[in-house]
Amino acid sequence: MKSHRQLDKGMFHKAISENKLTMKYQPIVRGDNLEIFKYEALLRLHNNQGGFDSPQHLLESISTDEDRLALLLFVTTEVIKALSNLDNKTKIAMNLSYYDIESEYIGNLLNLLKKNTKEVNEQLVIEIIETSKITKPQKVQDICKEITQMGIELSLDDFGIENSNLFALSHVDFSFLKIDGHFIKRIKEKKIFFIIRNTIRLCKELNIKIVAEHIEDIETLEELRELGVDLFQGFFLCVPKQEKHLPISLNKLCQQ
Repeated sequence: MKSHRQLDKGMFHKAISENKLTMKYQPIVRGDNLEIFKYEALLRLHNNQGGFDSPQHLLESISTDEDRLALLLFVTTEVIKALSNLDNKTKIAMNLSYYDIESEYIGNLLNLLKKNTKEVNEQLVIEIIETSKITKPQKVQDICKEITQMGIELSLDDFGIENSNLFALSHVDFSFLKIDGHFIKRIKEKKIFFIIRNTIRLCKELNIKIVAEHIEDIETLEELRELGVDLFQGFFLCVPKQEKHLPISLNKLCQQ
């Protein structure tokens, strides 16, 4: 009889073979006019009820670099395909970890990206997530430089928590920085407000555009806009939707 752990290890291969993996796209809008600037690509899992689940359990079950590469190439291919539905000024951001960047298989991703036209790569943003630490700073710098030389911009995800910190910011040239929703939700707290305000000031000095996620109401959006946040993301603006709905219309309330 197979253990729960052994069953988990087969989740990824089953999801691939049964075409249960899919991408959804959530708009990120400009603060000055609330027009869509880019989308974040989010992996989702078809469930048996006709809906979608978070892929977190599936991601945690992946234990080999071979499977990590397969997932990374799946996401990248889907994102490149989705770009064909958008005008050439709209971007899509996809996630990448420091583990991916420091791995032996990163060359496979670079080779795929090199096959893109310059115009396609200029529509891509790679959002570096906080799930692993930088253990090879020089390799991270070299790979990130190679990526940006293709015309692809980099974004630092979830700034302020875990491994998304000043050390990462000092080693890589980012075009965007996303303030983690943990802080956005608590902006009314005096200490949190000062952290957000001074993060924005730092980004302005470094010429980095600031993204605020988890925007849930107009009051938070307006307060952050006054502080100088450039871009916004959250359910108040629009929930993630499938590729077939691109380009996506924003919620009417936030456009008033």
